[in-house]
Amino acid sequence: MEAPHDPAERLHRELRRKFVAWRSAVLGVGSQGATAAEPASPPADTAVQPPQQQAAIELHSANKPQWGILIVGIVLAMNLAPVAVIWPPGGAVLLTGLLTGAALLARNRKRKQLREAAGRVLNSAFNLIGLGRLNDASEVLGYLEAFTQEPWALRLADIQRATIALRKGDMAPAEQHLTSAISRPMDAYARENALYQLEGARALRAFARASLGNHEGARDDIDAVVATAASEDALARVALAEAMILEQQGKREELRLLLSEKGTLLLEHTHPRERAIVRAFQRMLRSDKSSVYRRAEARKEKPQGEEPMLADWVAKVAPAAAEFVRSPRAADHAAAYAPAQVVARPSAEAVRANSAARKAVVPKPSRKPLLAAVGVAGAIGVIAYLAQRFLPAVGADDAFQAAGEGLDLFPIVMLMFSSIPLVMAVAGGLRWLGRRRAEDAARKGAGTPGKVAPPSESQLRKLTDSPSPVVAAQAYLVLADRAERRGDFPAVLAAVTAGLARLQQPRDRQAADIVYPDLVSLRAFALAGCGQYHESNAELASLGPAYPHFSRAVFRARLMMLVRHGDFAAAARWVDEGEADLPLSVREELLADLVRAAVNPEQAGAGEIQRLKDELATPAHRTWIKAAAPKLIEQFESATTADVRLRVGSIISGPPGSEAPDSAESEAAAESEAAAYEAAAHEAAPSPFAARS
Repeated sequence: MEAPHDPAERLHRELRRKFVAWRSAVLGVGSQGATAAEPASPPADTAVQPPQQQAAIELHSANKPQWGILIVGIVLAMNLAPVAVIWPPGGAVLLTGLLTGAALLARNRKRKQLREAAGRVLNSAFNLIGLGRLNDASEVLGYLEAFTQEPWALRLADIQRATIALRKGDMAPAEQHLTSAISRPMDAYARENALYQLEGARALRAFARASLGNHEGARDDIDAVVATAASEDALARVALAEAMILEQQGKREELRLLLSEKGTLLLEHTHPRERAIVRAFQRMLRSDKSSVYRRAEARKEKPQGEEPMLADWVAKVAPAAAEFVRSPRAADHAAAYAPAQVVARPSAEAVRANSAARKAVVPKPSRKPLLAAVGVAGAIGVIAYLAQRFLPAVGADDAFQAAGEGLDLFPIVMLMFSSIPLVMAVAGGLRWLGRRRAEDAARKGAGTPGKVAPPSESQLRKLTDSPSPVVAAQAYLVLADRAERRGDFPAVLAAVTAGLARLQQPRDRQAADIVYPDLVSLRAFALAGCGQYHESNAELASLGPAYPHFSRAVFRARLMMLVRHGDFAAAARWVDEGEADLPLSVREELLADLVRAAVNPEQAGAGEIQRLKDELATPAHRTWIKAAAPKLIEQFESATTADVRLRVGSIISGPPGSEAPDSAESEAAAESEAAAYEAAAHEAAPSPFAARS
């Protein structure tokens, strides 16, 4: 079936996906219980409870019976007991209905609290997975599974357990968990959210099945995802699964075409681990199996004590790509901090500045309803006056005329003013209907599967004036995301601030669900990019572990603060301590890798350095890095050029007291390092960015 061509229809399709896509994290984390109303994280100088203990406390507290509601119902029933004595049939029905209603109300209240607690626990587990604390995350999920049998919660727990297995390279258990998640029934609660979770689970299972060599099963999942208007994250993951299948079947030319066609999608919308496989495939296609470059790198890693750079994990998932992985990150690395411990207590000035910035862009309330109410009231008064004045002329009876002659203007004025609240209520109802229609239009799609073009800039600008604050905030979030990809941090700050301004009311923040903390997180990042460090810290302090991307929000904002300040040594320490396995974007990952290589080039290796130079050759990436850290590229090129000189000299002369290497492999290594150095020097010399400040 063809994709829709109507711009409005495409916009509705895109907004429908975005409306819930932010609720489901990349690996399937849902939004239930995600903080929507400025949660407070513990300040840095307070002790933070272990996540297992916090999960147990939350679930135990939510699972308590609602005795208060039951006691109120019993007391009311006792007070109405005389009714049952006076009128036995009706009294019995009344008492039974009262007690049953109290019991149902208590049950629903308990269930609601347990759902909210389960959502917070799931998001906490997702944060732990990103921080590399896989055992802690498994224990937290164990507490959850013991307290609830809700299908939506167990589905998310299955997906997170599959994520843990995938990180360990255990693909068979991962497939089993994903199959369990997909087979769970969908109930009425969070049904729309469950559809996106199932989409992500199928895409993830296609990746696992492709790794296991189950090509038929993987293609079934790929077809199921592609047949719907899937998110870009899911499409990227099934594209990676397709690439793995083509590589296993030896179809190199088809693999080359796939990576050429979907390279941007794969690098932009995959997890850093999966991104390493994509880059390894690209490197494998560019390099012959017996190439000098490959043999030199294979020889150089072990003698210099360099880490395997994810090759041990990739060897389990995509064995053919393992030797082409060039990444300084360890295969299993846990962060050395808890995000809530890193965020400092915000200053009162920074909190006031953030609040004032949001209020400054709040759109002025429309006066149309008030003017309409006054106009309608005036019309009612005029009609009443004319009826009193000209009623005799239309032949009314004498009694009615006599009554009309006794009227004066006072009752007419009272009638006018008394009609104003009624008209205002009608105007409020119409405004509410307008909001609901805007939200429904953003949610609904034409139901036509296939690739749909994203909304244009002008379409998004129109949506920012939507009567629904939720839709307007989402439009601002998409605009801010596009500005962030361009490296235009002032535009990002303006867009997210305007989006937050549309969500001033608590009910609007609750309706926006995870869009609100996403705006807060992106605003913290943009403030850091604009040099407003105290305000950025204050925004981070308003988030908490109930937000599924809290760890990423803290990591990237703090990294941006350090590189903007020019403290690259502290930034490198921060990367080593905090990066772990967070779902960073391709730009954030590049920033972290450049910092590491600029400070410690000897730990990167020539292959990694050349990979970073290849990434910087992309104009969009180089522009973004220049905007984020103006002096980082100069520092990186200077440090890595000196390191390559040292490597070339050590390869040719050998260590002191040793014989000069004369093997063919050593000569190949020297040629490779020298070529990398010459390429780096050639690239750096004509660069127009080198002369900029």
